[in-house]
Amino acid sequence: MGKKTKLAYISLFYPEWHTEYDIAQGLIKYAKWDVNIFESRQPHHFINAISSNKYDIVMTSIPAYFNKDFWRRVKRNCELLITWYFDWVFGIKEREERYKAVLPEFDIVFSTDGFSDEHYRQIGVKRIWLPHFANTEIYRPIEKEIETDIVFIGHVYTDRRKRLLDLISRYWEVRIVGGHNECWLTRYSETCNSARLVFGDSYRVDIPGYWSDRLYLTLASGGCLLFPKIEGLERWFEDDRHLVYYSGEDIIDRISHIINNLEKIRYIKAEAVKEIKRAHSLEVRICEMLNHLSKSGLWGIQT
Repeated sequence: MGKKTKLAYISLFYPEWHTEYDIAQGLIKYAKWDVNIFESRQPHHFINAISSNKYDIVMTSIPAYFNKDFWRRVKRNCELLITWYFDWVFGIKEREERYKAVLPEFDIVFSTDGFSDEHYRQIGVKRIWLPHFANTEIYRPIEKEIETDIVFIGHVYTDRRKRLLDLISRYWEVRIVGGHNECWLTRYSETCNSARLVFGDSYRVDIPGYWSDRLYLTLASGGCLLFPKIEGLERWFEDDRHLVYYSGEDIIDRISHIINNLEKIRYIKAEAVKEIKRAHSLEVRICEMLNHLSKSGLWGIQT
């Protein structure tokens, strides 16, 4: 067995989202890498920490938080510079400009923002689509008394989302939580199981291969999820088996056919949990990332 891969993970590590912690722990547990976490908002703290130790790989989920000169300095102290982020980037002018300025500094980019690589090819970036996941040790079914018909977890920040929630509210009791990022981890799972159905949405519903990360968290938690039918999603999740798709205004019909069928709801919840564990867990996604790295020729699997 060769030496362990040494990885420095640079991020802000928001405790409520936990994604970066999950990835770091996943690389330790499943890749058997030696992972050090660096959490700071001061560039010099990162530079000092990384330059004092020779790392094989530096990874981040916040590429646009620092400028290209910072990443060039980081790159001088590692073999491979990687980012795996979960933002929607292209089409939001300010965000797009910030990302375009720094992404060419990275050896490889993993992102969730759609199947197409066109935007990345235009700026000379090697990008691989790698979707979100659920840490099934955290997001899991929890027995709860049903408190409402439908729950929505998240922010009501688009006209489309507001319109759909207003429409649903005419017919059923709807509870909205999580508008201040207070509903994650165990509370998220509890909330999913406090309603018959969970209303889900995505910031964009017209981009093949891009959908909200809450989809994975909700299904892993045992929520019976209503979700927009986004192109590509049906490859992984089957209608009326893992979730319930809607296309827009048909959401009333889609809810009506399921909300009083408790046996069907229990079936969908159970099948969704099984599918997340089978194909969308933290372990599965880490292994996919390692396989992509190996196939890219940029880094072999060293443990």
